[in-house]
Amino acid sequence: MKNIREKILIIRLSSIGDIMLATPFIRQTRNRFPDAEIGFVIKKKFSSLLSENPHIDYLYELKPGRLKELIREINPLRYDYVFDLHNNIRSRIIGYRLKKNYINHIRKDKLRQQKLVRFKINSYKNNKPIPERYLEVGKPVGVKDDKQGLEYYWNSDAEQKVNGILEKIPKHRKNILIGIAPGAGFYTKRWPVEYFINLINKLEHKYNSWFIILGDRSDVNLGKAIASNRKKTLDLTGQLSLMETGALISNLNLTITNDSGLMHMATAVKTTVIAIFGSSVREFGFFPFRGESRVIENLEAECRPCSHIGRTACPLGHFKCMRELSPDKVFTAVEKYLKELQKA
Repeated sequence: MKNIREKILIIRLSSIGDIMLATPFIRQTRNRFPDAEIGFVIKKKFSSLLSENPHIDYLYELKPGRLKELIREINPLRYDYVFDLHNNIRSRIIGYRLKKNYINHIRKDKLRQQKLVRFKINSYKNNKPIPERYLEVGKPVGVKDDKQGLEYYWNSDAEQKVNGILEKIPKHRKNILIGIAPGAGFYTKRWPVEYFINLINKLEHKYNSWFIILGDRSDVNLGKAIASNRKKTLDLTGQLSLMETGALISNLNLTITNDSGLMHMATAVKTTVIAIFGSSVREFGFFPFRGESRVIENLEAECRPCSHIGRTACPLGHFKCMRELSPDKVFTAVEKYLKELQKA
């Protein structure tokens, strides 16, 4: 006798931003299949991004070098549907090795990406965000857009730690709390650290604000440089887990960030985002999704985009896409939001 409860497996192995952008699809799949068993495959290092997600029944962690072991764990469960939101070699191996009735992969626009990157020929007919592209994977079986945004959940331990951190900030409830996320996966996505310092100098003199520097261990040097000799700046780079970071960002009034995973995390927890984009462009689908945000980019830099994911150095050496985005320009955007906040 066939089990009438459908079983669905969603695959998105990495990284922070991509997984955050997958959260609408998880929720939309649950809406379409309210009684289904939903499993999700993710790299172990990112599992805390979804471990508290109420729409997921089983979270399968891919550990380094343990792909076959993971497949042996999942295979007997006989999933009815497999939605591959990653579509790389490992995700395809997982999908095709499983006993399943239906599998669908996200379509990657590699040809259009390369035409835009290499020849500056824009053949994108629309600027469809990544969550809407993920949605195409489930549309054939009735998964629909619920018109909602990203989401993130954390546990009480993360909440408790964050509350302890905030209580150390004098009169923190009376201050404007601004998050600064200076890191990014690639150099060409990082606004110069001296620009962040200049921006904070301008804001410090005009607004009653505290600044909290966020990032992982790779951002520690950036955090130290920005926070050096500042009384109202708290450097937490490398000190928080992903879950704690999300819980903290949810308490901020504003987050100023590069094109990074923390940008999407801030959007997911409904914190306003000022996002600074360098080598990447809207067509690739990674702008903040359905949240209060402002993207600052250099539309005059004809060399953009030089990559769809970022580069370790500017290929032309001038780094105009970021260097020409002055602190004054970002300050204007931040100030506009802060003035609206003070009126509220």
